[in-house]
Amino acid sequence: MSGSFDVAEALDGGVCKHDQAWAFIRSFAAAWGEPLVSGDSLTAEVARAEATFGRSLPAALHKF
Repeated sequence: MSGSFDVAEALDGGVCKHDQAWAFIRSFAAAWGEPLVSGDSLTAEVARAEATFGRSLPAALHKF
């Protein structure tokens, strides 16, 4: 962790819009692990989870 990411500060005022949510996710990932890059995907993991649960997961999770 970089120590420079303050979750409370990042969420101050809320996350009401799609672009705000993605900005938070990108900042959080970069500070706590590895930055998100184009091509990152969890498609196979989502498909396995759906098979395990026997139902579709929300579209927002697929997009993530």
